[in-house]
Amino acid sequence: MTSAALDAAFRATTYCVTTPQGLFGLRIGQADPAFDNFLRGQKADCWTIISAVNPGALLFSDEQNRLRQEHLRERVSALGYRFFATLNRADAADWPPEASLLVLQVPEAQARVLADEFSQLAVVCADTGGAPRLVWCGKGTSGRAGTHRMGV
Repeated sequence: MTSAALDAAFRATTYCVTTPQGLFGLRIGQADPAFDNFLRGQKADCWTIISAVNPGALLFSDEQNRLRQEHLRERVSALGYRFFATLNRADAADWPPEASLLVLQVPEAQARVLADEFSQLAVVCADTGGAPRLVWCGKGTSGRAGTHRMGV
């Protein structure tokens, strides 16, 4: 999949965040005042959405993805960040939803480090009150065999 196609796929996705206050459907480039109110209640100035599944935009098995996502949860907890479960739902029905985490108060530089650690191509970041933005990261796993997939 080309960089342009990957960019389009990330942007044609709803990032569904599950919180005690309800479900929020976030989109890149679209601010959400209700979500910002939730974040202010959490005393969060910034956030990121990150996944450990399908590293480098390559399809991994459900079991591999489950274990990778569990490791991400453990890593984020060990770093002391609060987080909420998120499910990335593509507009097109050409692949299943992907698990991810909304991580509060993680600076963009740390989000990039985590993305590299879990071989992700991108994360979604924002400051409270601002629109979510796609942030491309460094490593990925472009040399691995598999079926190309999205994996924020």
